Amino acid sequence: MIKHNKWIGKIHREGILSKSRYEKLCLDKNERVTNFSKSFFNQFVSKINSKRIIAYPEVWKLYYALANLHRIKTNQLFLTAGIDGAIKNCFELFVAKRGKVITLNPTFAMVDIYCKIFNAKRFNINYNGKLKLNVNYLIQSIDRKTSLVIIANPNSPTGTIIDKIDLEKIIKKANSLNVPVLIDEAYHEFCNMTVLPLVKKYEAKIPSKNITKDNLIKKLFNDFSIKCVTQYYPLYKYPLFKKMGYKGNCTNTEEFYKNMVSFPFHHWMTNKDFEYLISSVKKVMMDLRKYR
Repeated sequence: MIKHNKWIGKIHREGILSKSRYEKLCLDKNERVTNFSKSFFNQFVSKINSKRIIAYPEVWKLYYALANLHRIKTNQLFLTAGIDGAIKNCFELFVAKRGKVITLNPTFAMVDIYCKIFNAKRFNINYNGKLKLNVNYLIQSIDRKTSLVIIANPNSPTGTIIDKIDLEKIIKKANSLNVPVLIDEAYHEFCNMTVLPLVKKYEAKIPSKNITKDNLIKKLFNDFSIKCVTQYYPLYKYPLFKKMGYKGNCTNTEEFYKNMVSFPFHHWMTNKDFEYLISSVKKVMMDLRKYR
């Protein structure tokens, strides 16, 4: 049998459907059930050409438009393939093996699936018989061992809401311990409430003096014997381009390369070595994160 994480085999997921759902009223999944207007749909289709399909999407215009709409910075946005993709990204970024993840119960089914996939310890905050939550218990449960707090608001399938005052209490406690909070607002239009105004107030800050690229590389070299880290630079930093008289002035590019490291030849590694590389980076990041 091919090598794999043993706990994955215990996760049950439905297989691919063998019948089409397109001509039916689809109420079995979280999907839009009404068609787009003809004018909108025709306008959308008119902008599609071969290049738009074969090339990587250029999303910068959308980022600027959304940032302008919500009056936030573009670096406070990250587009994902639905809430599912956002949850997965948060697990990849914040949750280490056996990490504590605080969630509502019941809630969006993919939360439990990702807890199992990433072998995390799910800490449930249960509703009582009247669909009420003990928010104080939730707040008390947030500690330094917590990797992530996930709250769907409104929640699914309960349709319940945590008010702004309680949500801010939760975020404030988590923020004091540098614990990330994921608020799933997929259905916020149904309650006319959002925590977006709190983004600036509790903006995550990572002091460069503590978690720096140099610290990361040093710990990988000294603690885990990883010697394949490479630093790249924008092309206009290389001697050949300087000799040609090219002078770059790209702030975003500079920032990207300043905070980027690469692991060359990882595609030649054995699975065991590659897993060691990934787990080592995660351990170093979690260790450095304690000193934020």
